[in-house]
Amino acid sequence: MSVDTLKKIWETYTNAWSESDDAKRQVLFENSLLPDCTYCDPMIETSGYKALGEYINELHRNIPGVKFVSTAFSGHHNRSITHWHMMDAANNVLTKGVSYGRYGDDGRLQQMVGFYELSPS
Repeated sequence: MSVDTLKKIWETYTNAWSESDDAKRQVLFENSLLPDCTYCDPMIETSGYKALGEYINELHRNIPGVKFVSTAFSGHHNRSITHWHMMDAANNVLTKGVSYGRYGDDGRLQQMVGFYELSPS
């Protein structure tokens, strides 16, 4: 897959994190993630659309209007690294992070791993 294709898939996945509507997020999941995808970050390790959607819903309950913005993207051999900012509804940067993605044969993500600093509070 070309880096442009990987980036397009990754951005669809990023948009799912910014989406608070379950039905709209499900469409984004189906377009960017394999059904048995795995996700982990410093807070959780999970798999599948349902569990990931529940985790994202919890984030939206804690930070209404939260969104994610990719700031840099590199990809090759069905893998990618993305630098990103998590922002609140007023566009304040809450945290910065890096994520790794591994893509399946059909182009959708099969593994996502997020790295970021946890706040002390």
